[in-house]
Amino acid sequence: MSAPLIVETVTGRSMADLVAARDAAEVGDLVELRLDGVADVDVRRALHGRHPLEAISAIRALNLLLVAGALVVFAVALERLVPAFAPRVVALALVCVHPLFFQNVARVANDGLAVAAGVAGISLLVLADARTLMRRSVFAAALIAVGVWSKQTGLTLIPALAIGVPLVGLAHGVARARVGRATVAALTAFLVLVAPLWWWSLRHYGSIITTQESIQLAADRSGVAALVPALGRLRWGALIGTLFVPGDRKS
Repeated sequence: MSAPLIVETVTGRSMADLVAARDAAEVGDLVELRLDGVADVDVRRALHGRHPLEAISAIRALNLLLVAGALVVFAVALERLVPAFAPRVVALALVCVHPLFFQNVARVANDGLAVAAGVAGISLLVLADARTLMRRSVFAAALIAVGVWSKQTGLTLIPALAIGVPLVGLAHGVARARVGRATVAALTAFLVLVAPLWWWSLRHYGSIITTQESIQLAADRSGVAALVPALGRLRWGALIGTLFVPGDRKS
């Protein structure tokens, strides 16, 4: 198993201190610049040299174009879900102006791509009908796979393929046998597209899910060996009361 890459974080009281610390960084494979403690912030100066600002600007512009295209598909899908014009506009606006949506699109490049791919994939699935069920289900699976390659949180959309495809097909009166074939085709396409990522992650990190926690578990011990003792230490009564019993409770 290959050694994980190291991120070296540097900061400073001024831009001069920050740039000097950045240039002196030698340990990490990637240098993270903390600007929150710098008095005279100059983003262009911080990025100059190792990370050309032009490349970052290009990636941001590409993200915005991808997300804009995904929102167009989402708006078309809303016409089927919400026939009335005014509620449809409100629903679209709630998505577009949601702070978390802005944050994911504008903050990190792979977050923006994952959001765009996930929104477009689910929207295409909603737009499927009896004639296009197979084609659009497979296309939706491909988009969701792109989201997984970009961000592991895309795995949360797998139920949309396993459950969403049958629901859409049955809602449009598609024969059960054809619904089953479309579901299997969508899941197969998804697995084929993400299998290289999972195989690479397993060989390099010992886990198919490359979150920080899963990599640490793979390096230390098996996930089951870590999970069983943790479950034994949980205060199950307090947990069940907090999750399922209405009203405020003291911890």
